[in-house]
Amino acid sequence: MSSHQKRELIRALVIDDNVDLAENIREILEELGVEALLAHDAASALEIAARVVGAIDLAFVDLKLPGGGSGVELLPRLRALSAEIEVIIVTGNATLDSAVQAVRHGIFAYVQKPFDARDFIAIAERVVAQIRLRKERERLARELERSEELHRSLVEMVDAAILLIDREGTILFANPFAEERSPHPHGLIGESFIETFIEECLRTRVRRALSELRPYERSEGVESHARVGDQLRTLRWSVSRGGSGSDERYLAVGIDLTEMRALQMRALEAEALAAIGTLTSGLAHEIRNPLNAAALQLELIVRSARRVEEGSLRDRIEERVEIVRTELARLSSMLNDFLSLSRPAALSLEEKDLRDIIESVEALQRPLLEAEGIELRVDLPETPVRARIDETKIKQALINLVQNALEAIRAKGGGVIEIRAKARSDGAVELAVADDGPGFGAASGDLLRPFMTTKEGGTGLGLAIVRTIVERHGGELRLFANSPRGAVAQFTIDRRA
Repeated sequence: MSSHQKRELIRALVIDDNVDLAENIREILEELGVEALLAHDAASALEIAARVVGAIDLAFVDLKLPGGGSGVELLPRLRALSAEIEVIIVTGNATLDSAVQAVRHGIFAYVQKPFDARDFIAIAERVVAQIRLRKERERLARELERSEELHRSLVEMVDAAILLIDREGTILFANPFAEERSPHPHGLIGESFIETFIEECLRTRVRRALSELRPYERSEGVESHARVGDQLRTLRWSVSRGGSGSDERYLAVGIDLTEMRALQMRALEAEALAAIGTLTSGLAHEIRNPLNAAALQLELIVRSARRVEEGSLRDRIEERVEIVRTELARLSSMLNDFLSLSRPAALSLEEKDLRDIIESVEALQRPLLEAEGIELRVDLPETPVRARIDETKIKQALINLVQNALEAIRAKGGGVIEIRAKARSDGAVELAVADDGPGFGAASGDLLRPFMTTKEGGTGLGLAIVRTIVERHGGELRLFANSPRGAVAQFTIDRRA
C-alpha cells in the first residue's frame, strides 16, 4: 500500500438495527483499513452522514429499516450528501422487485442473509479496492491539474517567446510573451512562424534546418529581426522537434535580445564617449585659444576693410570674413557639443511648468523658422504641465529637436513644425516635436547613437545630446513616423525626477 493510499481515508456507514451484525461488519472493514460508523435507522444514518467531515464513501444498508422505512428509499438521500457513495444492500427479505429497484439506484452488491463470511469479505474487499482506485484516480487528476497549472504559469510568465508549431511551421500555441511581440493585431495562432519572426534572408536556412531535425533534437540558435509596431526587435530562436508521425510538433523558443543588445551598445558608446571626453577636455583649451585668436583677427580685418575706399573690394573682403566667422562658430559649436555629450554637467532640478519653457523656445525659434518659410505650431494644454527638471537642459533638448526638424524640411522650401506637451496619467509628462519632412527612414533607432547622421556635414551629436539629457531626467527619447508624412521625436520625463 502506497503512502498516498495510506493517507486516503475511506469512511463507511453501516445501517442495520442488528447490533451484532453491524459490529461484525465494522470489524471486517477496519481490518481492510476502513473507518466504519454505525447507525441503527434511517434518521441516525442521515444525521451521521450530514455531520461527518468529508464524504461517506461506502454504505452497508439493511433493506428493511426500523419504523417501516426501506433501505432502497434511503439511497437518493444518502447520494445527495455523498455523490460518489458505493452501496451494498444487505437483506433477509429478498424480493425480485426490491432487487430491481436497488440495481436501478446503482448499488454495488445485493447480499442476502444469511451470507457466507468468505463471500461477504470478498465483496467488501472488492468494493474497498474500487473506492481506493477511484480515490487514486481523483488524486492523480488533481496532481495533473496542479502540474498543468504550474507549467501553464511558467510558460505564461517566462521572459521568452514560446511557440508550438506543426511541420508546416504554422503556429498552434503562443505564450503571452510571444503575443506581445507579434506584428499581427489578431494574434499569432494560425500564422507562419518563419514568415512572422524570421527575416527573409534567413528563411531558406531555417526551413532547411527544421526539415533536417530528428525527433527530440534541437536546432542551433539563429538571431533574426522582426518589426513590432515601430520597433525592430532582435530574437534568438532555437527549435526542438517533439516526435514523428501524428505527434510531430516543434517547440520554438525565442529569447528577446533587444534590450541586451541596446545595453551592450550603450556600454560601447559610454566607453567611446569617455575616451572622447578625455581627448576633448585635453584639447579644449588648445583649440579654444586659436579659435578666439582667429575671431579677434577677423574683427581686425573687418575694421581694416572698412577703410578700403573701393566698395567692391571692401564687400568681397567682408563676405569672405563672414564665411570664415561662420565656420569658426561651427567649430566652436561642435566643440561645445563634444564637451556636453562626453562630460555632462550636474543637473539643477527645479519644479517648472513646461508650458513656460516651450513658449520660451517658441519665441526664440519662430523668427528663424518664419525666415525659412516654415510654420511653427504649438499645442499646449490649458492646465500646468509640471515636472522637476533642469530648465536649461530641457530647453536645449527642445531647441536641438526643432533645429533637427528645420534641417530636415528646409530643402523643400517650407513646411510645418509642431511642439506639443501633455501630462500623462502614469505620472510622466510627454513632449514631442513633429514635422512634415521626409521622415527618419528605416534606421531611426541608429540616429540616437553618437556620430550617426543622415545629413551631409552633420556631426550626429544633436539627437545623442537630446537622448543623454532626457535619460538623465529618467525619461526616454523615441523616434517614429508622423502621419501622413514626416517624423516625430518624442520624449517622456517623470514628473518626480
